[in-house]
Amino acid sequence: TGILPIGKYSSGSSLNMFSEYDAINDELYGEYFGFLEKEVEELCKKQTVVPMDELREWYDGYYTDDGKHIYNPRSVVYALKNGKCRSYWTKTGKMKELANYINTNIAGVKEDIIAMLSGQELGIKLGGFDSTAKELKATRDLILSALTVLGFLSYYTPPEYVQMYKQLGVDPIPKVLKIPNKEITLEFNRILTDTDIEGMRDVINDSKEMLQATIDKNIDKMIQLIEKAHTTYNSYFDYNLESSLACVITILYLYARTKYVVKREDVSAKGRADFTFYPLFITDTAFIIELKKDDTADNAIEQIKEKEYFSHFKNFKGEKLLIGIAYDTNTKTHSVKIEELK
Repeated sequence: TGILPIGKYSSGSSLNMFSEYDAINDELYGEYFGFLEKEVEELCKKQTVVPMDELREWYDGYYTDDGKHIYNPRSVVYALKNGKCRSYWTKTGKMKELANYINTNIAGVKEDIIAMLSGQELGIKLGGFDSTAKELKATRDLILSALTVLGFLSYYTPPEYVQMYKQLGVDPIPKVLKIPNKEITLEFNRILTDTDIEGMRDVINDSKEMLQATIDKNIDKMIQLIEKAHTTYNSYFDYNLESSLACVITILYLYARTKYVVKREDVSAKGRADFTFYPLFITDTAFIIELKKDDTADNAIEQIKEKEYFSHFKNFKGEKLLIGIAYDTNTKTHSVKIEELK
């Protein structure tokens, strides 16, 4: 949950005879890396301002080796002290290092992060992170291990994995890697929308154009940008999966996160919308995107209406757009439809 490893400066250092336990090797002391859920519940009962569900959304998402939920302790304390949930993540030099890891994009690390931002989890076996190293070696395993040890990613074993892989005789059992919570999602969004990161400029420029094309209801431009992203990122994702389409949409609307609160799988009156964009200024355009594979954009629009995904838009004063985006796996083409909600 952001606890930094102890640095050993050399094998001859006076501080060299100890065992190190981290988020990847936490069998003995994992529950001390943060607050257990029952501890957060007890703290929450002592006040009436911040509800438990909100604390869970913002600061949960870490796990002990045996599956107990762990919360970021510093952030929970500050949220209860200040009466408000927000990102209390310490802005240390590690944030700059994180940006460099993503920028390096070894073996698709940047694409891994984008996939996780779109809601996916990665099945993976991580090796470990050596805190004695003066610099991080450029391998995917070590970069993801470092991000996990530093609290930027969460690493856990789903219960169904244990039985399944034991029967197969697999040891160690693979785990699941994900972005733990809303707090860390915000930190990743800040990094990915930093136009000074080399290699991200084209992505950000395309995402600026995508947002403007959406607001202008310029369907031809939107399709052009989606096709470009499809071509650019096709080597990283199996694009015939609907979840991969969600990854591309996440990339194309990165810049929108500077002007919108973007919710993935947003819960509404009768279901979950794929993407909901709430403007920071209530007079700006609000919009919902529903994705379809081997179906039509018209049906995506109808689903938005039928499930009333727009129920949270009633207090916004600007245009409200319903957007359907469909992908045909046979023709490898996309279609877009936009309707204004009256």
